[in-house]
Amino acid sequence: MDLGLKGLKAVVTGGSKGIGRRAADLFAEEGASVAIIDLATLTGAMLISLGFEQGGLFSNDDTLADVVLAAGRKSGDKLWRMPMGPA
Repeated sequence: MDLGLKGLKAVVTGGSKGIGRRAADLFAEEGASVAIIDLATLTGAMLISLGFEQGGLFSNDDTLADVVLAAGRKSGDKLWRMPMGPA
C-alpha cells in the first residue's frame, strides 16, 4: 500500500498501544519519520520515583526529548528525563 508518506513527519499521540500504535507502525512502514507522544498519568513507578511534582520522560531521541522538555518548561509542566538505553 502506498499512502504517500515517504519523507513526511508524523506525531502520533497515544501511540504506545492499540490504534495509536498501529497507526504509528503503519506510518513508519510507509516511510514517514514518526514521533510517538504518550502520557501515562497513572504509572505507579513514576509516582514512586518522581512524586506528583514531575512527569517522567523516556526518549531514545535527544532532539525530540529537548523539544518536549522545552514545551514542558514553557507550559509550566515539570518533566524529568529518565535514563534509557539505545533502541
